Amino acid sequence: MTTNLSELFSASLDNQSKKICPIINGILSDAIWLQTALWTTIFFTVIYSLAGIWAWVVFRSYKWSFLIPFGFIVVALLTGFVGGTAVGS
Repeated sequence: MTTNLSELFSASLDNQSKKICPIINGILSDAIWLQTALWTTIFFTVIYSLAGIWAWVVFRSYKWSFLIPFGFIVVALLTGFVGGTAVGS
């Protein structure tokens, strides 16, 4: 830690954050990203799967309607991972 206020205010932001809490730039930030991306992906997949099943029930008379839930799941995985990565990093 710094000894006086002039050293504290003259230090760069990177050095200051490493002095105050070094774990933020290390393992903890990776765990936060992983947890956020994982749970966002899981949440999106569950919600989009239910919506995909509902869409399949509504449009089941069409020949390729069984592919609708798979399309919803692919979109859920992509948007969940991208959204979780944006928020968690």
